[in-house]
Amino acid sequence: MLRIVVCCLGGASSSTMAKHFNDQLVEKGLTDRYSMSFMPFSLLTAEGPTFFSRKGNLQERFDVALLCPHQKFEAKRLVPKLTIPVFVIPMRMYGPVDVEYLIEDAEDVLELWNQGMPNVVEFPDEGRSMVAIRRISHRRWAAGQG
Repeated sequence: MLRIVVCCLGGASSSTMAKHFNDQLVEKGLTDRYSMSFMPFSLLTAEGPTFFSRKGNLQERFDVALLCPHQKFEAKRLVPKLTIPVFVIPMRMYGPVDVEYLIEDAEDVLELWNQGMPNVVEFPDEGRSMVAIRRISHRRWAAGQG
């Protein structure tokens, strides 16, 4: 199972997004293969035990983190605390897109991470998430499907 966490600063928009994506996972029958959670980025990178995790490292619960676009600079600042691949969602994909696009991006980010790409993981031809124009997965975009 691929365990994805969507992270934001406070959580209003990203928690709504995570709920939307979870609803889609149920509708598409994908809950046996994927899970999607929400967590403020500050909790994900917290050191030591927190109210939410007596064991301390919440990153151990996930395989990949997808960050809201405005968290890019915070992510780069916290790179030493990251133990899982982190990807900044392109601005145009931050909203009600098909969950399969985010799943494909998460899978590809995990593959790049496993090949040795450092955090914050970026697709080689897409370093600026705030100006990326795609509304589909990078995989489909690169194949000319959008």
